[in-house]
Amino acid sequence: MHGLITGGIDDGEDIVEAAKRELYEESGYKNVKYIKDPDFAIHTFFWHRVKKSNRHARFRYLMFELVTDERDEIAPEEAAVHHLVWKTKKELETFFTVAE
Repeated sequence: MHGLITGGIDDGEDIVEAAKRELYEESGYKNVKYIKDPDFAIHTFFWHRVKKSNRHARFRYLMFELVTDERDEIAPEEAAVHHLVWKTKKELETFFTVAE
């Protein structure tokens, strides 16, 4: 299953701060540059396989550029549920397309 890094916004955070925090927590990447907010949202219902519950979510995706590949180790519980790859903008065009 392909997906993007996701997470919630904590009290006192704006959307960019929350996205940077989630990027760090789930990837360990320390140096990212905010590029843009495409200003669209996806509303969906899904089975959250980690939390083992049905969820309703409103996803907004922000674009970041990887400035350097410097990163910290991520928590073992994060590493156990993710296989992280960093994709270029061009690679993202086909990342979610299911080959028939």
